[in-house]
Amino acid sequence: MTTHRPAWLTQDGFDIRCGWGPEAIEVLAPEVSAIVLVDVLRFTTALDVAVSLGARVYSAPWPMASTAAPSPTVEVADGSGPRRLSLSPPTLSELSPGDALVLPSPNGSHCSALAGAHGATVFGASLRDRKSVV
Repeated sequence: MTTHRPAWLTQDGFDIRCGWGPEAIEVLAPEVSAIVLVDVLRFTTALDVAVSLGARVYSAPWPMASTAAPSPTVEVADGSGPRRLSLSPPTLSELSPGDALVLPSPNGSHCSALAGAHGATVFGASLRDRKSVV
């Protein structure tokens, strides 16, 4: 059964659509091919730090299952691993090219995982890389 969604919610007819949180991802992701995710407080800043150091980052739905890491070589950045990685950028400063981690968060990582599950290409944007996003 298809749920009818009003045009104001789906923003049909617009090239650029805006929304907030998981609800917006659920509405917009099936309708678009790419999503620019902006979570400037933690997730996308941590994402930018990790990727700029050459790390591979995985997203995870929230609440995160204990099996969120896709393999044993992927560290979950929840402060419990051997390097105590977290969403705090200073904890990520020692990452190296080839490192792999999951950045768990109830908003940014969760929305990224939702959008990816719909097949959308997901881009992370933060204040650190704002010029490349505009």
